[in-house]
Amino acid sequence: MEYNPRENNPTSEYKIIFSLDKINEEDILYVENQITSSGYAKLSPESNYSEGIRTWHLDWKNHGDNPQEIIAKLKKYNPELYREIRVKRLD
Repeated sequence: MEYNPRENNPTSEYKIIFSLDKINEEDILYVENQITSSGYAKLSPESNYSEGIRTWHLDWKNHGDNPQEIIAKLKKYNPELYREIRVKRLD
């Protein structure tokens, strides 16, 4: 189910999926720190690769923030790094 702000539950769980050209330890720490500040988050690599692009997923237990606001922070941090960011609601 895609994120719908009208159905936002303050304890909802989301999967935020990133397709990244490259990622380094600093980027991983930044992402985890940004999102952990508003809930629990862990950034992990997916097992599939496509044309050298690694897909990462972020399992996030939300504590009230809108995941779209988190995505905006990440894009502002490094707009070239994030090819695609999708949000998938898990509950």
